[in-house]
Amino acid sequence: MKKKNGANVLVGLVLLSAGIWLLYWNERRAVNITHSLNEALNSVIHVSLIEVASEMNEGMLVYICGPLRIDEPLTEPEYGISVPAVKLKQRVQMYQWTEEENINNDIYTKSWDNNGKSYTYTTEWRDKLIDSNRFYTREGHHNPKEFPMKSEIYISEGVHIGKYTLSSELKEKLNDFIAVTSDERPERRDIKLHAGLYYHSIDVWNPEVGDIRVQFSYAGAAGDIVSIVGRQVGTELHGNLLARGRVPVDVMLSQQHAHNTWLIRLFRLLAWLLIYLAVTFLHHLIILDDTWLSVTLVFAVTAIAWFAYQPWLGCLFFGGSLISFTWPFFKTLHHDRHYHSL
Repeated sequence: MKKKNGANVLVGLVLLSAGIWLLYWNERRAVNITHSLNEALNSVIHVSLIEVASEMNEGMLVYICGPLRIDEPLTEPEYGISVPAVKLKQRVQMYQWTEEENINNDIYTKSWDNNGKSYTYTTEWRDKLIDSNRFYTREGHHNPKEFPMKSEIYISEGVHIGKYTLSSELKEKLNDFIAVTSDERPERRDIKLHAGLYYHSIDVWNPEVGDIRVQFSYAGAAGDIVSIVGRQVGTELHGNLLARGRVPVDVMLSQQHAHNTWLIRLFRLLAWLLIYLAVTFLHHLIILDDTWLSVTLVFAVTAIAWFAYQPWLGCLFFGGSLISFTWPFFKTLHHDRHYHSL
């Protein structure tokens, strides 16, 4: 019994430490995000003349909106692809054998193992390599060991809005890919174009295992309107707030805040669960109810995290911790008085 109690105490302390650390880290993150967004909303400079990168805004947070300008188009000469865009994605698929477990007899190619399972082998286009050495029946179902080509995303070096240049982190935010549609057939005869896909295959309609096909798509075409909130460093904009179209700065910041709020709530719930589990492991050492004690700890840690930034909110959380800590005693006292009065 002593060994079991010792193990419970150890697990409880580990869970409690993890829960308190996660909760404090998350609340400090919430404080920093709230402070940053409020500061951004109050200090952001609206730039209407994008053809001039004013030196007066050096190091300042600015909001600009305008069409994208690309220095050089992204190209893939072997396929005749040339797109003036921020990103060009090359998606490569290979025709491979696939294995599937099933118990139906209505299958084409099958083998049975000692446990009565059946395996169906079919050929499909897949983005990732399938290891045929793990198949139950390897004979006649061999896949290549590697892709002859890799999927890639090419990013344009020079992307601008007026005189402002977009930093790498801003270019990464453009991920709304659109398939490249072209009727220009590649010069190479071993590459065939069909329905927007480039096939490295003798027969598009009857591909063989090991054949590949390539699809191209782009994001952030030249001329697309985007809105950005970023810090100006020289003529370059740094940050991670970018939206397609003409989006007001307050809407952009509120959307960012809403996204962060859900993440904060998720981590807050996870931290509370860890603390609650910790308290249940330590319940034989505690006189308070598990739920009330976990709530008390959550309120107390949250109060510490918020007190420096918003003292009134920190005091509010601290008051909540006091109420949740003393409420069981008041409840017990009230029950005893009621019992004696009877």
